Amino acid sequence: MPLKASRKEQHSVIRLLWAKGLGAYAIHSEMHPYKCLTRPAIHVRCKKFADGQDSVVCEERPGHHVVLTTDAMIAAGIQKIVDR
Repeated sequence: MPLKASRKEQHSVIRLLWAKGLGAYAIHSEMHPYKCLTRPAIHVRCKKFADGQDSVVCEERPGHHVVLTTDAMIAAGIQKIVDR
């Protein structure tokens, strides 16, 4: 059952579980049934929290595009294809 949660929401759950003392492996075990972040991604996020990062928002990276996908954007894209 895939989880429909934003990356920020997933990072918030990781932050909460990490603050409760769970390690990256245990956090992955808790989140795995929802098919969200991979184990390496959870380890990276836990390492950042251990290094003092408090924010759950991903840092902006120069040269990388931010892609937001919503149902409305998908419908608009499909409509453009159909209109051709």
